[in-house]
Amino acid sequence: MGVVDSPAQSIGVLGAYFVKTQLSEWVPVDIGRQLASQHRHIWVRLSDTSRGDNWQATCRDCLCHCQVIVPGSESEYRCIDQDGHHFHGTFSPTPSNGSCTGSTHCCKCGLRVTGVLRVPVLQPELVRSLERARVSPHSHHPTQGMRDLFSTVSTLFKITKNACNGDIRPIKTDSEKPRMLLKFDVPCIRLLEEGLGFELRLGNEYHPPAGVNGRLERARDELGLIAARIQRKLPESERLPGFLLEYESERLGRWLGAHAYERRQQQMGLAILSGSGTAIDDAYRRLGVPEDASDAVVAWAYRRQVEEDPETVGPLAQRRYDCLSTIAAVRTSSGELIALVDSERDRGLVASAAVQAACAALFGDAHLDIGAVDSDMLREVFLARLGETHKTQAKMELAAHLAILACAKCDRRLEDYAAEVKLGIETQVVERVNTWVQLPVGLTNIGNTCYLNCMLQCLFSLVPIREAVLRFGDGSTWNEGCELGRRDSGRMLAEEEVRRALKFVALLRALFESLVNRRAEAWSATLAKESGGYPLAMGSPMFPVVTPDRELADMLLTAPSDGQPTQARAGLQQQDVDECMAQCVSLLGHALPPSADNSS
Repeated sequence: MGVVDSPAQSIGVLGAYFVKTQLSEWVPVDIGRQLASQHRHIWVRLSDTSRGDNWQATCRDCLCHCQVIVPGSESEYRCIDQDGHHFHGTFSPTPSNGSCTGSTHCCKCGLRVTGVLRVPVLQPELVRSLERARVSPHSHHPTQGMRDLFSTVSTLFKITKNACNGDIRPIKTDSEKPRMLLKFDVPCIRLLEEGLGFELRLGNEYHPPAGVNGRLERARDELGLIAARIQRKLPESERLPGFLLEYESERLGRWLGAHAYERRQQQMGLAILSGSGTAIDDAYRRLGVPEDASDAVVAWAYRRQVEEDPETVGPLAQRRYDCLSTIAAVRTSSGELIALVDSERDRGLVASAAVQAACAALFGDAHLDIGAVDSDMLREVFLARLGETHKTQAKMELAAHLAILACAKCDRRLEDYAAEVKLGIETQVVERVNTWVQLPVGLTNIGNTCYLNCMLQCLFSLVPIREAVLRFGDGSTWNEGCELGRRDSGRMLAEEEVRRALKFVALLRALFESLVNRRAEAWSATLAKESGGYPLAMGSPMFPVVTPDRELADMLLTAPSDGQPTQARAGLQQQDVDECMAQCVSLLGHALPPSADNSS
């Protein structure tokens, strides 16, 4: 079994994993050799056969027969732990006297389960040989090949069933009907003799074994399953009711109380990653949880194994933590698993993949034994790599690699040094950002608007004005309800003047928001490309600019006396900057609530 480290000690697995995976991967060694790929059982039974005591089923593909025995006669065996059974057991893949045995027990409630796996009477190689003999001649018509195969297998099933019921009449090879159905070619004869135990007498008669024969009864059941498997590939109108399959894994899960675990909610467009032989497969196997288990169940299984083996050093602890890290990395939205990984790292655990990546980055050798490297040498190599790059992101990555190796070496002084280096790099970045955010974003000249743009930049750089303009829409800073009562030089402002002023503040807010957002976008682009300079550097492809709204420009370049633009847009001659600023201050004042003090 994949979850067994040694015959003496096994890793605990969730009850659902025992049912879904552990039993499915319990394949006898000699059967595994006959199968072309890694095999997993699919437990079925013919619908018209009795279930018998306990639970038993046969693999649909390799025909291994499994029986699960639990003491007592309960209809369902639930664990006292709400998360279900946590089974520990050993299952030998080596058959003795035709069967493999195994046992497991729950460390929570003490439930003991025994498993017996019998190798098939009809070996996979014999069955595949017959399938090739019937299907290959009909490569141009696969369905006809399946019809011939079904005819042979279903006939053998009926003959074996009759023999089990006491019919000892021989099969005559020279009779027309048996020859038409069975053909008596080499694959069929091997199945009759080696698989079913029929004996050839008189040169043309196959006699069934005498007396009640358990082997023959098992062969009969296996032939029935083969026939059921074959007829699934035939047109529905040709299928016989006596060869219908029922899948049994779910029933075993209900019987052992292992089906009620919390399952993971799949996000739209995001499938659970799996695949035989992959790292994620091995991670689920090592933690003993099914792939569809929720993050909480995965965390519970990990903590259960930590309770049973609390050591933070050694191969078991390392493999366990690697598995948790792998699952957390695949489930990127899992805050619970990521937090658990971080907390375990605080206990001194580091994922093997992270150590290998750090060794590759600093030494160029992913398989370097970092424990044999002196800490002073590690520090010197790190400083050398740090001096080779001017990119901030690369420096941060090197510092993170140093921290990982320091943790792997359990060197507290080196860990503190790595933290200081990282803090120094972060401080440089913060200082760089703080300096840069004070710089304005460029404004496009939309037609002789040089000093208009300078005045707008000046307004934006005045923090109280910028913050007040950006608060437009809160219902209290500005007169957004257009309430009358505001005076200018002793006269009452008209409603049209108030609305025009509010329109100006709204346009100004839109401009300020564009300046803020464009600056943030440019900074992000700078970090992504790691240019090493500021986005405002002339000639940079990320030089950020914003185009002012034409209506905003017109409002500031309009003479306050007649309310009309001083010049047609084609020329757009500006006033001097003093008049432009006075117009701006006047509009801002008109947009304030009537109760606001002019000094604001």
